[in-house]
Formats: sequence, C-alpha cells, structure tokens
Amino acid sequence: LWALCLSCAKPQVEAKEAPERPLDEVTLAALSPLRMKAHTEVLADDARGGRIPGSYGHWVARDYIQAEMQEIGLVPVGIGDSFLFPYDNEPREDRYQVLADGSVVPQEVEIGYDIVGMIPGSDPERAGEYLVVMAHYDHLGVNAAGEVYNGAFDNAAAVAMSLEIARVFLSGEVILGRSIIFLFTD
Repeated sequence: LWALCLSCAKPQVEAKEAPERPLDEVTLAALSPLRMKAHTEVLADDARGGRIPGSYGHWVARDYIQAEMQEIGLVPVGIGDSFLFPYDNEPREDRYQVLADGSVVPQEVEIGYDIVGMIPGSDPERAGEYLVVMAHYDHLGVNAAGEVYNGAFDNAAAVAMSLEIARVFLSGEVILGRSIIFLFTD
C-alpha cells in the first residue's frame, strides 16, 4: 500500500524541473503514526462488535470513516453526492453480530456499503488515469457467545493508513498527476 502511494506522487516542483519521484522526507514526516493508531483504535474497539456488515458497530465504523473522508477533503464517488456505494449482501448464518441493545444474533444485513472517495489528479493528460487504494473496513463480528473479533490488523490498520495517506496527499504539499480512488469495502 505504501509503495503504491509513494510511487504515484511527487513533491511540489515545477513540471519541467524534475521527473516524478517518491515523496520527499518532509512529506513522509507529515504521515502521523499517532493519527493512524487513533483511527485503528476507534475502528477495532470492542464497542464496534467486530464490524460485521449490518451490525450497530459496523454502522458506527462506516459513519466514522465517512466523516474522516469528508474532513480530509476527499471527493465523494458513491451514489448521489455521498461516499456510499450500496450492494446486495448475502447474510451468513455462521457469523454473528451485536445489536444496539447488546444482544447477539446471526448476521442479518442484506445490503452492504462500500465507501468510495477520490483525490482528482491535477495533470489534464493523466487525471483520467486512476490508482486505487483499497482496504476493507468490515470484519468477522463476534462468536455465538459475543466474544469480539476486533480486526485491528484485518483490516482497520489499513483503513487508518489509507486515511492518513489521503490526508497528507490533500494537505497541499503533494501534487498528483493521476487521480487516486480510496475504496473501503464491506
């Protein structure tokens, strides 16, 4: 993920001054491990109940990610003017979710939501070329006894990393010729 993002960007320079190259040290230093850790902690918290699609914790995680994308300044690419892209989901009877009241039931949701945002490229010749940074924000939920599968490394950390990369890329220090799609799948 890091290598892909770093290879598609260059520090702010005049177009004729230098060829594309990886990010400079100043831009790399702008990436905040503490911010990534905070995002991961929010998403993988026990209160999210393992983020299985359709669960209360999953909705909270989805709303959190959208709010972060909005604050960062990503352009919504979902249905209408939103970051959400719905799709049909087939519930699994062998997976469990926690409801808002704390009860544990088999997964129930029939519609899933991918979250999609974009940083438009600045080069008119390459802005129609897209790089996709993707991570899934859902996880396995809970077991039948309600024990949470947090999914910090599968895949809350990658969502956190992607949000931080988007923040730095949109900070004004990086010029992107190509457009970058940030896709967080369910």
